[in-house]
Amino acid sequence: MFIYLMKLMLLTVELQATPAERLLAAGRVEILLNLASRASKFVELGFPTESKLKEKREIDLAIAEEARRDKQSVASVRNVLNEIEATLSHEVRRGGEEEALYAFVQGKYLAAAQFAASTQEATVLSAFGNQWARMRLFAGHCYVLASRYEEAAKCFNDCLPIVDRNAEPARYEELVYSLIVALLKAGRGGDALEAWRNARINDLADTNLVRDLTPDQNIPTFLTILGELKSAQSLIEAQITEWRHDSDKHQLTLLKLGPQLIQILIMHGDLAAATKLADECQNAAQKAMGADAPETLLCGLLQARCLHETGSITQACELADEVLPKIQEKYPETALHFQTLLLTGELQMSARKFLKAKEQIAQAAAGLESVCGPMHHLTLGARLAQAELNMRLRNEQQGLQEIVPLLNSLFSAFGPDHPLAMRGAMIRAMLLTAGGATKDSEQQMIAIVQRADRNYGDDHAMVYRAKLCLARVADAKQNYKAVEELAASASQGLKQRLGEFCPEHLQCTYLLSGAFAANKKVKEALEMMVETIKDLGDKLGRDHFETVRARVQLSIVLGSLNETEDALGLVEEMQKPEKRPKGIEPIDTFSYLNWTGSLCEALNKLQEAEACFTESLAAARSVANASPAQQALALCSLGAFHARQHRNETALVELKEALPLHVHVLGRAHGNTVRTIVLLATVLQELGRPEEAIRLLEESANALSEEPSAGVARIQLMNALGEIHKSRHATDIYFANQHEVWKLIQMEDGEDSRQAQGFGNNLGIELIQALRLEETERVWRAVLESRERAFGPRDYETMSSLNNLGSLYAEQGNWQKATEFSRITLDRRTEVLGREHFDTIKSIYNYANNLQKVGRKEEAIKLAHEAYNLVRKHFPEEKGMISMARSLLEKLGELPAQP
Repeated sequence: MFIYLMKLMLLTVELQATPAERLLAAGRVEILLNLASRASKFVELGFPTESKLKEKREIDLAIAEEARRDKQSVASVRNVLNEIEATLSHEVRRGGEEEALYAFVQGKYLAAAQFAASTQEATVLSAFGNQWARMRLFAGHCYVLASRYEEAAKCFNDCLPIVDRNAEPARYEELVYSLIVALLKAGRGGDALEAWRNARINDLADTNLVRDLTPDQNIPTFLTILGELKSAQSLIEAQITEWRHDSDKHQLTLLKLGPQLIQILIMHGDLAAATKLADECQNAAQKAMGADAPETLLCGLLQARCLHETGSITQACELADEVLPKIQEKYPETALHFQTLLLTGELQMSARKFLKAKEQIAQAAAGLESVCGPMHHLTLGARLAQAELNMRLRNEQQGLQEIVPLLNSLFSAFGPDHPLAMRGAMIRAMLLTAGGATKDSEQQMIAIVQRADRNYGDDHAMVYRAKLCLARVADAKQNYKAVEELAASASQGLKQRLGEFCPEHLQCTYLLSGAFAANKKVKEALEMMVETIKDLGDKLGRDHFETVRARVQLSIVLGSLNETEDALGLVEEMQKPEKRPKGIEPIDTFSYLNWTGSLCEALNKLQEAEACFTESLAAARSVANASPAQQALALCSLGAFHARQHRNETALVELKEALPLHVHVLGRAHGNTVRTIVLLATVLQELGRPEEAIRLLEESANALSEEPSAGVARIQLMNALGEIHKSRHATDIYFANQHEVWKLIQMEDGEDSRQAQGFGNNLGIELIQALRLEETERVWRAVLESRERAFGPRDYETMSSLNNLGSLYAEQGNWQKATEFSRITLDRRTEVLGREHFDTIKSIYNYANNLQKVGRKEEAIKLAHEAYNLVRKHFPEEKGMISMARSLLEKLGELPAQP
């Protein structure tokens, strides 16, 4: 749920407009916004009315005061506006300029911009003493009002080289700010950041802009939007500290900049400071603006976010549900409304209320696109939330289709290091992992962890979240050593930063307990899950979904450790109706039943397992419209269960229904789709229909041949195809298929990868068993060369390849080569493993046997005695090896033949 941290950031932008514009955003006196906006713009757009510049704040305050006194009293405001318009009209005399002004007064901002931009360039003496420069600036502001941000940015950029930074620093900073805002609204965050850096406004301590921050010139706002969180945090904290002893300025700072600092603190994981500041800001807002003011409601949302991060998700949702109706009533169809709706939807997603979350997030995304535009960072953030929701609902194919263009937009607008872009990259990696593309996702997550560490420091919550995602990739690859290392690091950091009940820390706990079990760390796995269940029960209740999920995880750990009786006891307890989790959505009912069914089957409770899988399918069908992937997975689970029970006709019907759903929702290359195809092919073969099974696998593999990321899927399909050919004794076809699989593995994992080498080695074993000796030699030589190239001549696997080739040459009767390879193997194993290692003793025996074959009897006798004595001394239980060494000595005449 990290992604909505960035989306709260711009809630304060509306609150940092002029007082009149705040009233407009709040939905009060619509005419006031138009009048106030026009009045403010006329005095700041660079026209030669310097006296009016001093009146700007007084005008805004007068407008706000009029609105507070009497919403209908706008006559005095209109008089002020008319006075300014008359003054400006008198001073603007040229035709194009006069037309621009007339269009502006009528509210035709695009026409005004176009008239102003058409003014011809003249000799430039100073930025705002030159008519052309003034009109370009005016055109830029008009383009902003017309939502034509690219044209606005161009106008502001044209003025920038003309301004003398040293002579007119305030003008220069205002112009840079206008340029940055236009670039941000155009979705060009990277260019905005570059403009800010080029202007050297990051050295804000030396500028007046920090100490006299006007409401619409909030540098920390765009620093935060751009992801420059350290700079924004330093600037805000400096201002809060400086003005702490001035109650008025301190209150103003809290209202304007406090919410941004809270978001940054939450991102960093400093929840105690964030919660304290949220309370302080809400009290200040309520005192100054009232309980229903946008500032006050925003602070309520921030408090909800703090609750969520500490694991108090139910309380967070309740608080957000209190705020949302107030904003819907008072500020409907505004950016504030849609942002609040988005945040509430994401809290619902974290609370696993997926259907409600889907509705709210979709409404928010459409509304933000309408209000802010498709490239606005808030709109992009809403689209990101939709992609994450698809990941949660297991609609991976749809999620990938959404996330790829979305990431391109985020990278283009803000760069790959922006928090939103990094979160999006994590979601993409998780979607790829779910689809079986673990190689791509692992590489991407390693890069994300490195970037997060570089940008935020190794003790930032972003780094721990990235490590958690990388641990999930390692878990999918069954690399449990890496899972243990990564999940332990992420767990410790997240627990320290966010608390033990935050959602991410619980994910770490489940990953870590599974890794402990896989790595045979029984005590650690059991202690972790028992403690987690107790804590969750105390915090959330025994029937809460997370508590039940933890009990399921404990059952899985117990089952993997062959603690059948204890696992069975837990399963029986969970099957009682009163023990089921309460108030959960159908998607979680499905997950719960699927877990329980798998456990029951593993414990040989087949009747109970079938009941769970059947009920799971019913739960999945109830949410088919929201997540057809659930229905496909439930059908596949039930079909697989029936196939394992040899009820193949029933399984065939279920798997045939599941397959097109998987293809439609997840795509042909997804792991669940491939598993369904392989299982369906197996059922067809069991039913005596191997031709159909072969055709299904061949067509499926061929359909993936043009997809570059489908290597793993093709390997799985071709392996299944090979097994069918093998069972039919189609030896030539089988081995041709296996060679093709080997090539695919080399392409997917690398020619010198352990996976490719291991497959080649096993292929050689099968070939030698089929007496295809020349083919075996080619394969094993390729494996040896690969291992020497990748790991060196003294690697354990390299020495095994040498030994294999020596054995092959002996099988061929090529004793000279067999002797040569067995000698090299012995020398290397002696050097690396020592003379008393069992593998070295076998090499001594092999070399002695080969020497005997080539007539070098004396050397053979000496080595045969050594092998016989070593194996009897160090490995007396290895009766087979002892017998072989004795038989060799008998052949050499050194021992009498046994009767």
